[in-house]
Order: sequence, then structure tokens, then C-alpha cells
Amino acid sequence: MRNNHSRRPSPHFERKNEGVFHAVIVFLINTSCTLLQTKDENPFDTHYCIMLAFFVTLHAYVVALIAKMNLPPDTSACFRVVLNGTCHFSGALASILLLLIIVPPLGCLTFALWLVCFARAVCYWYRELYTWVYHANFRMFEILNLLLSPPMEEPIALLLPV
Repeated sequence: MRNNHSRRPSPHFERKNEGVFHAVIVFLINTSCTLLQTKDENPFDTHYCIMLAFFVTLHAYVVALIAKMNLPPDTSACFRVVLNGTCHFSGALASILLLLIIVPPLGCLTFALWLVCFARAVCYWYRELYTWVYHANFRMFEILNLLLSPPMEEPIALLLPV
């Protein structure tokens, strides 16, 4: 009996879904900006902090997306995960911040859901990244510990090449 749950989707499927995600984010931001233009008041006058946060997150989204698209194929998986997470969370936050201005109750609800998803992702990836850094750079931590410890009379054997 085959276990269909353990199969990962093909890389082509993942790239196609990435494209769909970014298309949805761009569509939501474009539609929200169009709706903001139809309002009588200037959003920079009424919601300056939200608009400033929107532009910061939008720039983070664009920079992470450009960096992700220009990654060489041999880039580490950890760096790819960080860029994917930055793209997904900053793109979603940018559209949610505009929704906070257009429909505040719905914007507050989606922002609360975004915070829950973000907190869960940070907790999960914090453990993963900590484990990866600890195991990959254990020797670096040993050398740093020896450098920060009180001076010894004998030379440090770890720093000398073998």
C-alpha cells in the first residue's frame, strides 16, 4: 500500500504555486490601492503610521523577491527558506495593512491571524535554525569560547593547523 502523504510535490508544481502566490499578492495590493484612491481623504493624513509600515513591508517584499529570483542554484536551503518566509510574510502583511485602512474590522481580524501564523512560523524555524547553526558551526563556537576565556600559558592548539 502506497503512502501518498509522504510524497512531496514536484519542483515545477512548487514554482507554479509560488507564481500564483505572488500574483495574488500583487493583485490584492493593486486593488487595495485603487480602492484607497476612491476615498475622499488622503491615507497619509489619516493613517500615516500604517502607510509608513506598508511601504517598509512592501520594500522588504520586493527586495526579498528579487533576491530569491536571482539566487544561484547551489544556494543553501536555509537561506532559501529565509527568503521564502520573508516574501510570504511581508507580502501578506503589506496587503493586510492596506485592508486595515479600507475595512478596519476585517483588517484587524486578518492582522490577528497573520500574527498567529507569523508567531508559529518563527517558533518552528527558530528551533530548526538554532539546531542547524549549532551543529554546522560547533567548531566556531569552540574557538570563540577559547578566545573569550581567560588567557592560558600554553598556545591554543585548536587554532593551529594540523
